[in-house]
Amino acid sequence: VYNKAKLLNREAARLAMSVFQRRLASSTYALLRSFERRIEKLDNLIQDVQDGKLSTEQLLNLQRRIHEEDDVLDAKTADDESGEEGLEENELAEDKLLQGVVAASLADLLAERAQVQQLLHLARKVHDAGHESKFEKLREVLTDAQFSGEKFIIFTEHRDTMEFLARRLSGMGFTGQVAQIHGGMSAQPDAASGLSERERQVEFFRKPVSEGGARFLVCTDAAGEGINLQFCWIMINYDVPWNPARLEQRMGRIHRYGQKHDPVVIMNLVASKTREGKVLKVLLDKLERIRKE
Repeated sequence: VYNKAKLLNREAARLAMSVFQRRLASSTYALLRSFERRIEKLDNLIQDVQDGKLSTEQLLNLQRRIHEEDDVLDAKTADDESGEEGLEENELAEDKLLQGVVAASLADLLAERAQVQQLLHLARKVHDAGHESKFEKLREVLTDAQFSGEKFIIFTEHRDTMEFLARRLSGMGFTGQVAQIHGGMSAQPDAASGLSERERQVEFFRKPVSEGGARFLVCTDAAGEGINLQFCWIMINYDVPWNPARLEQRMGRIHRYGQKHDPVVIMNLVASKTREGKVLKVLLDKLERIRKE
């Protein structure tokens, strides 16, 4: 579909496909949630065409408008993002991008819906089987004897993957030891504690495990904005941002003034045969060229 969209110069559809490529590299759960949202968008478009509310020309105009939307994860850092209605700006933008289609007729829309339904069924089978190579690699790191008792920050670009990780960590026996931060959290202080939800999660992570604190902070890039976490020295990027500025921002949470531990350990989990793997290879090749020069 991505290649067909490229051939037909349908930029909106290409952006929609890139959402799936990015999420596939993150987690099966994030991908299947996007397929569910995609089907919802297709259902709405199909209904509008069947009801006569949307002509072929209007459908093409809609695609042109979507094309003008920014891919927020590429275009902005977490510092630049704004959110509303409990959602991060990148989540709102992605929701619009998922309306991007190659289809120019009702028959095309129905055919794509059937295709996405098959992909969703396949994604659910993979997810329910419970074998996620990235998570198995994460489990190896978390249970490595050299990191025994240490705190970990685990970053992901997607809130769906964050929720998946929190569930799986609880399943490993870490119930009550997982703090979470995402950009949809309220910034308003709580009357009882005087802290916002995000600040409460940071304090939960800061508190020693022996005193009931969290051992893990699972977060989206929203935690890369204005939070000092240098009491922790191990960071895992469960997925790697395609925007190097976002990667730099994440690392700056712990690799900063006030960090007393040497070394600081930052690991990138990368599914090599995906778009994510290709992006990281380009990034590393560029860094190697700069180093040589």
